[in-house]
Amino acid sequence: MTAPAIAVLVATIFAGGAAGVLYLQRQRRKWLTNAHLLLALTSAGLVGWLVATAPDGVPGPPGAVPVALLGFAVAAGWLGPRLARRGGVARALLPLHVASGLAGFLFFLAWGKGL
Repeated sequence: MTAPAIAVLVATIFAGGAAGVLYLQRQRRKWLTNAHLLLALTSAGLVGWLVATAPDGVPGPPGAVPVALLGFAVAAGWLGPRLARRGGVARALLPLHVASGLAGFLFFLAWGKGL
């Protein structure tokens, strides 16, 4: 049952990686950024749904951990460009966005293994 969420999370990571490479090359593809955001919202929703409907006593990390990490990653990724005009806060959000997104994916894999 976790396969669709894993597939969307992997697609989100690849879209984010591609957008990151273009960002480092000082190029922008608005459609890629929008696809990354749509995939991120979809994957966060799927993970939240799986955690909410999981049976009690699933071994592994608590289900709230991947949900919280992915929620933070989505918020940081969405707020970063909007705060970019304000300086250093936006620059600090990008590494936090990447780290929390990848950590949320790994925690979801660990949590989903117990299903």
